Amino acid sequence: MIRSRIRGRGRLVRLLLAVALATGALAGLATPAGAGRDGDLAIHTFVKPNVVTASTPFNVTITVRNVGSTNVNANIRLWLSNDRALDTSSDTLLDSCSSITVNARSRESCPLTVSISPDGFYYLIAQVENASGTDPIPMNNVRVAWIRVVSPPPS
Repeated sequence: MIRSRIRGRGRLVRLLLAVALATGALAGLATPAGAGRDGDLAIHTFVKPNVVTASTPFNVTITVRNVGSTNVNANIRLWLSNDRALDTSSDTLLDSCSSITVNARSRESCPLTVSISPDGFYYLIAQVENASGTDPIPMNNVRVAWIRVVSPPPS
């Protein structure tokens, strides 16, 4: 008797699930990252030194991940800012990589060599933009990290 009730409930659950799927009642549920999204770019890693010497070149690597389901072109930019908020009208564009193809569910890196002066405490802001269209989730398109710039040692 208990087994037949369990089997009956199992059938009922499967039936209700089938009806919910058929009517679209589950359409609002979250899907796995990138599932069904066109070209969703995100900053995956942002590698840079913590301290650099003013006017001395240093390396930065920004890796972008496409968690979407279609290939897209990405514009990757590195900004220098006095605060954590990106303001393209007042922050300084240090360098960029333009029109890098990022295949669906893969990663591409943008290696940059830049220098900063004068000495002080700044923020580096990595930004990725979907050059192929609108990015469905823009909150993951910027990464901020601090950097300290010191004066060169006396000669």
